Amino acid sequence: MSHWESLKNRWFSPARAPAPAASQRVEVAPGLVVSVFRHVIERPEGGLTCWSYVTEGLATHGQKELVLTLSEGPGLEPSSSAHQVFQLFATIQQFASQGRTVNEGGVTRFGQRKFLGRHLLYLPASPLAGVPVPAGALAAILVTDAELTLVEENGAMRLMAALGKAYSHYPYPPWSEPERPELPANAMREASILSKMAHVRDRSARVLQLDGELVLHIEPGAEKNFRQLVEAAPGVETEGFGLLTGFDPTADAWLVWEPGQRTPGAITPPGSRGERIGGCFLAFLPGQKADQEMLVEDGFAWMLTHASWTALLRALTEGQSLALLTPGGKRLRLEWTAR
Repeated sequence: MSHWESLKNRWFSPARAPAPAASQRVEVAPGLVVSVFRHVIERPEGGLTCWSYVTEGLATHGQKELVLTLSEGPGLEPSSSAHQVFQLFATIQQFASQGRTVNEGGVTRFGQRKFLGRHLLYLPASPLAGVPVPAGALAAILVTDAELTLVEENGAMRLMAALGKAYSHYPYPPWSEPERPELPANAMREASILSKMAHVRDRSARVLQLDGELVLHIEPGAEKNFRQLVEAAPGVETEGFGLLTGFDPTADAWLVWEPGQRTPGAITPPGSRGERIGGCFLAFLPGQKADQEMLVEDGFAWMLTHASWTALLRALTEGQSLALLTPGGKRLRLEWTAR
């Protein structure tokens, strides 16, 4: 849950502001400048005109810089939306100065008076032609009530991939449409295996399927999260759990899922060979007769014998590397590596 839930009581005034120029720098608060760009995102179905707002100055307070991109259309009035964006970023700067920051996969949940009628999800910012995106910046994406609940319960990557599929843009569309139709978030949440098992979120973790192996990368220091999970939910030691992972920029395909889907699906960038497939989660399922890896929804599952499960729990809670070999010759590998 985001530290910024107190934003829910803030109202972003609809008062008019001068319409932003095609390329303009605006000081919205002392030490915080927002650059505004009107540009076109190329898509197979044609160019999409957008307005992008890029911060400069949040990093001073330990907050990654932010990019908010809104598609131009009947539901977007540039002067009014710019005024609200500027107020939003100024408020974010205020929270950041208090040590209350947000990172990849984080959210801002508003109350009755939302930002442009939506909440915000933060994902790794994608390059935008004609827009200088700061290194390590986050993209702020508009999401609905149900979509935000899906993120909170099933992880940000599931919604990211679903948006990517819906808009044919890998790994997700970097623009927001305030009036876009809602994804079937409630149905996804209710039908998912994740609703039936304990799970832990680690946005630094990444899971990739490569040639002949499934690799889980976790940042050193995360072992405390697994110790806390085992202590808080003793049933995990016999029933297993799901690990909600973050985005791996080295992936060239990403699993995607929706209720009723019978075969595995993935989204890919142009020219991809699909050799490094990323997933939204990794489920650990103990008590099996043999070790096995399989695709489940938009993630992966490790089916583990008692001996392998014991070794994996020890590796996760003590920060140890591990490699297991299935009877079919596929390797299951856990590595502790910093991003």
